[in-house]
Amino acid sequence: MGIRYEFRNADQLPKTGGIILAAAHQSYMDPFLAYQLRQDVTALAKKELFQIPMIGPLLKKIGVVRVDRQAGRSSKGMEDVAKRVKEEGKVLIVYPQATRVPIGESRKLKPGAFFLQKFGDMDVYPVATSTGVFWTKGFWHRPGTAVYAIGEPITNRPEKEAFMKHLQREVVDKSDDLVREAGYAALLDRR
Repeated sequence: MGIRYEFRNADQLPKTGGIILAAAHQSYMDPFLAYQLRQDVTALAKKELFQIPMIGPLLKKIGVVRVDRQAGRSSKGMEDVAKRVKEEGKVLIVYPQATRVPIGESRKLKPGAFFLQKFGDMDVYPVATSTGVFWTKGFWHRPGTAVYAIGEPITNRPEKEAFMKHLQREVVDKSDDLVREAGYAALLDRR
């Protein structure tokens, strides 16, 4: 389809040990890129996906962690998830927007990464991307180079409000910058 990809700052990720990637989620390409960073990446998935024949058993087999996204319930299981990821020394990818968000749309960030960082005492690496410019929803895609940029880790364990503002800047705002860099600023005007 003519889509290439570029990792930025991926060399700063530790080779072993539990960490959290808090990434923008613009397209189906995002998980494929995350899984290329380390061989021990796992993810969270809404519990409804585990009920789909063939998909549910596959998610279980590859170690994807089931979460209940109903209001007020999602943070309750985060302590167990964080401990499991840290003990197993894995990379957990989370999407603070909680779903794929097309370029030009916005969603309030969910605090899952904050709770995982707090309960697991793990560093959080924000990830900005421009994959949604090239891998669009539907059949048609654009050729070009999608960027997957790893930000500086959040290591100082800030309070929730400061943590969420930092994620907004590093995940959402920097993704917008990557969209502009790719020459598609007009896609952001839909907000």
